[in-house]
Amino acid sequence: MNLLPTLIPSQVYVDKIRMQGEQFKVSGIGESTAFLAQMLDRFEQSTMVNNVVLHSIVHDRERFGNKYQAFELSFAIDSAALLAAPATQLQTGVN
Repeated sequence: MNLLPTLIPSQVYVDKIRMQGEQFKVSGIGESTAFLAQMLDRFEQSTMVNNVVLHSIVHDRERFGNKYQAFELSFAIDSAALLAAPATQLQTGVN
């Protein structure tokens, strides 16, 4: 899926992606809540996904000797928008 790298900032690290039909659940860690907010904004602005929900943020989760913000986010792929989108929109995830 080429869409996810356009929606997830480089300072956010995905640990797990679960898919059930068109519904996805993503969990991982971010360097700060600001980067998680940026990711959430990108998902919400994208015309390729809908039903975006940030389920949790756990602050100061220690990993790799540093403290990160753990998160869990879910969303659904809008298959109609995905099929109708030009290739350039698929690469950027936004109009």
